Amino acid sequence: MGELSPERQRRFEEVLALARGGLRHAFQELIEPIDQVLRFHARRRMERCLRGKISDSDLCQLTYLKAFENLSEFQGNTVEGFRNWVLGILDHVRQKEYQAYHRQARDVSREVPLQKVEKKLVTGPIPAGEDERACRYEAAWRELPHRYRQVVHWHYHEKCSHKEIGQRLGMSPDAARHLFHRAMMKLSEDAHKHDKE
Repeated sequence: MGELSPERQRRFEEVLALARGGLRHAFQELIEPIDQVLRFHARRRMERCLRGKISDSDLCQLTYLKAFENLSEFQGNTVEGFRNWVLGILDHVRQKEYQAYHRQARDVSREVPLQKVEKKLVTGPIPAGEDERACRYEAAWRELPHRYRQVVHWHYHEKCSHKEIGQRLGMSPDAARHLFHRAMMKLSEDAHKHDKE
């Protein structure tokens, strides 16, 4: 990538400090010079079987979100170091997506249809003695991470589209849709864990 001039290096360090302080526009400025490289790597490293499930753009959006949330973990102070750190996150996100779509241990026959989950989430707590599977989903719902509960709540309770959810979270509609599906997948998986307890 070549060495930066002292002025550009100083600017990078200033913007990095602002981004570490939580400023999104500063983080965007860090990402802009390396965005094309990351998109190229996302396309090149994506397994063929994943290409119909998640787009390069979604993979990059998820990577940027994770990088922004964990920026305090980046210990370097160069563009090259930052690029390599974000590429590492991209590989980690890609690997997690691959595992999520190819998990063999899931028993689909025991899953509750998402339409049924929607009804339970909208109507609130489930009376004792009602459908055991739905009760497991309620327990899993209470343990769901805040961000996942938030997108599910917006989708079901406030009837927000993926575009509206994306606007609230500062991401594309596709990335918001993918985040929602991940939340529902986690809800389903956690409900199965409760079944085994």
